Amino acid sequence: TRNVILRVAAFLDVQQHNNQELLQCVLDHSSFDKMKQNQQRWSSKRPSDQTDFVRKGIVGDWRTMLSDDQAKRLLEKLHAKFTMEEILEIWPNYKDYI
Repeated sequence: TRNVILRVAAFLDVQQHNNQELLQCVLDHSSFDKMKQNQQRWSSKRPSDQTDFVRKGIVGDWRTMLSDDQAKRLLEKLHAKFTMEEILEIWPNYKDYI
């Protein structure tokens, strides 16, 4: 959103943060639709039988793509690599999504 872009610009001390034309350009290029149009930018070339890397932009839609077993294995790998404290530090609402 506009406010998020302005907060990032302020954090990075970008002097052009009042430039409305530049702000609109950033908003346009960071939109989900724009990301979806340029798949190669976000992922290497994918086989034609695989879904696009940028798919729907719907939180939790992974449930429609992964089987229960796949989701369980991913969670096991996550917990093997990180402590719960580390997970919650980077993903505070982790428990809302499992």
